[in-house]
Amino acid sequence: MLNPKKREALTAKKILDLYKEGRRDFSGIICQNDSFDNFDLKGIIFKKADLSYCSFYGTNLEGADFSEAQLEWTGFIRANLKRASFEKARATWSRFNESLLEKTNFRGADLSWTLFFNTNLYGGAELTGAITATVATDPSQITAEGMSKLAEKLGSMKGKMDPELLTRLQLIASSTKEKTGKEGEPARMEKYGHKTSDTYSAKGGAQGDYHGNGAKGVEYGAAGYTGKKKKKDAYE
Repeated sequence: MLNPKKREALTAKKILDLYKEGRRDFSGIICQNDSFDNFDLKGIIFKKADLSYCSFYGTNLEGADFSEAQLEWTGFIRANLKRASFEKARATWSRFNESLLEKTNFRGADLSWTLFFNTNLYGGAELTGAITATVATDPSQITAEGMSKLAEKLGSMKGKMDPELLTRLQLIASSTKEKTGKEGEPARMEKYGHKTSDTYSAKGGAQGDYHGNGAKGVEYGAAGYTGKKKKKDAYE
């Protein structure tokens, strides 16, 4: 039996360099816990890629294809996601706060425990078949039950991932608990129209939600990549 093709592992810097050279298709690549902040990646193809723990803060992803991608704990805060596709992607525990949604395709995507603060989720995105029961579009939807789920999730990750990254995620969770005042005891899920309030994030709706001290007020593609960058928290 033939061995399956080994998946290509690339850094964010290498992807940007190849993109500038004209490559657009990065289907199936692996790039975890790296920063694409402020890059201009319009029309890039990340189909079936693994981009878990990465950050796309302020990134221009107009027309990008993330279909069937692994996007667990991935940040798209303030990203341009016009006409981007996340069809059948697994985008759990991720953040799309203040992202620009317009004809954005989330059909069949798993959006469990994901944040969409200050976005036009229900007006700017196609959600047919998507898992949205625990999506939050406002900090007021935070519950103690959601905080318990977050703690449980982090606990299950011990021994399975880089200890430094796990420590950073745990510090973010602690900060979240302090900001929300939620201690993590089970709580009744509250219904609000066609959404369900049962999430886990920090109070606010912009930079502070699962975010560090990254740049504010960025323009899409304004910074790009300049020289060697410091390894950043996946949530910065």
